[in-house]
Amino acid sequence: MYFYAVIFIAILLPLLMRQKKIAFRISIILLFILFGFQYELVQDWEPNIGRWMYVNGNGTFTGLGQREIEPLFAWILRVCKPLSFFGFLMVLISLFLLIFYQFVIKFVPPKYYWLSLFVFLMRTDNALLYINSNRQTVALMFSFLAVFILWKIIPLPKFIDNLAIRLFLSLVLVYAGAHCHASGYGALLIYPVYFVAQYYKGERWIVTGVAASVIYLARLVVDISFLQGFSIAVQNAVGVEGWDEYFDLLGSEINDRSIFETISFLIIIWIIAYSYRYVDTKVRFFMLYWFAGFLINNYFLGSAGRLGEYGYYFLPIAFPIAFDIVRREKNDTVARYLSFGIVFVIAYFIFSFFKETITGDYYYRWLNYKSIFGAPTWI
Repeated sequence: MYFYAVIFIAILLPLLMRQKKIAFRISIILLFILFGFQYELVQDWEPNIGRWMYVNGNGTFTGLGQREIEPLFAWILRVCKPLSFFGFLMVLISLFLLIFYQFVIKFVPPKYYWLSLFVFLMRTDNALLYINSNRQTVALMFSFLAVFILWKIIPLPKFIDNLAIRLFLSLVLVYAGAHCHASGYGALLIYPVYFVAQYYKGERWIVTGVAASVIYLARLVVDISFLQGFSIAVQNAVGVEGWDEYFDLLGSEINDRSIFETISFLIIIWIIAYSYRYVDTKVRFFMLYWFAGFLINNYFLGSAGRLGEYGYYFLPIAFPIAFDIVRREKNDTVARYLSFGIVFVIAYFIFSFFKETITGDYYYRWLNYKSIFGAPTWI
């Protein structure tokens, strides 16, 4: 119950308190305590500590070889050795939450901080999945920093502040992330989406909504197994290693998304399509980047879908912004109907959260919360 209590308190504080920013900060602190002090709760706990011991211990951990530890991630583990493994986890979670905090504070209206937290926490393929693998957490953070650099959220000295330099620096960060976790190459989506966001204004929002819905629903009938051979050929041609596990089963898994999940995301797609024409270029990028990652996550099921998670993360940023716009269009009948859809989305997200944590085989450990302070030894 401790796990559920902290999760829902963190969501409700920014909803109920008048001082939204203070409430949001308290929520982030609560999440740091929950995630940063956890012990043996993530599904990948054994591989995580195994890699740490392989790099910083005696180097003979059974079942892991150097092949499975990307070079940059191995270097980061060595640098963090003085912190201890538990200290490394706390630093990792604090940085991860800090980046999330910066995104929300800079772009989401304060009255919807709670909705960002809600989507971030209720969708187990956001927060809980992202902190599951230390390698992917680091790769994700590199990709988020690449977005910060590309969109001038992180300032550069004026004499080097131009698009070419920002593109180069962001690409270096994406490349660094891919050398922490092979799925980091999925963040290359940033660049085509960046240029599309510059030019596609979305004035014909109904066309946008219909096209996005058709593309999303087409996954139910489209066979993408033909991409397996193509993707492996591309991997061999460019010399990228570590992609095999993502494409070996491409197209062989069944898309078993429930009708309720499908409806929920159709509502989200239409809310974003409606609001897209009203937002600035940065937010258009967030919306498009989420949708691109969302499609990959839905078309490439299983391991391959992880390549889309680098865009999928932006739903907790894009959706509250879009919903705020829909709510403000009080004289528009379509907007009013779309705003009612949030009730269905919230209900389904809560249902799926409890289902995944209670009956699923990936997050059940969180229900019996254990902290590092109860560990037999400090690692």
